[in-house]
Amino acid sequence: MKWKYGNLGKSNFPISHKLLIIEVEKAWKHFADSKAKDSPIRTFEWWKERLSNGKSGRFVTVAFITHLVHHSKRIPIIDQHNFRAMNYFLNNSSLNTNSKKNPSNWKDVEDLKIFISEISKSLNRNHDDIDKFLMMFGKELKKK
Repeated sequence: MKWKYGNLGKSNFPISHKLLIIEVEKAWKHFADSKAKDSPIRTFEWWKERLSNGKSGRFVTVAFITHLVHHSKRIPIIDQHNFRAMNYFLNNSSLNTNSKKNPSNWKDVEDLKIFISEISKSLNRNHDDIDKFLMMFGKELKKK
């Protein structure tokens, strides 16, 4: 969790991150003992229910935990950058979707997973390369 928020190796990082890590640590045994770990959607929903508490910033954490637990199923690490890049390409294609600004639900994770998979097949590149490209491209789009 420290890595995801850029705090790896730091001893003094935001209290909100420290509290969130404590929440995840406290809930982990309950999660591990549950059937929620059996599928990505169940994992996502389980953590969303435990961590949301009406706080909007928890989506990325829920999606990141789901990615870690189900890494073999190619659940992407979703965030504003790769989501923005996906929307840019979809909105500038013949598909012309009406996209939203930020990811917020399981469908957004699935949409990114499908997008990465299809681009990966089309370009004959691995998923990680496509994901890294989308992350960097999305960061550049934000600057503009």
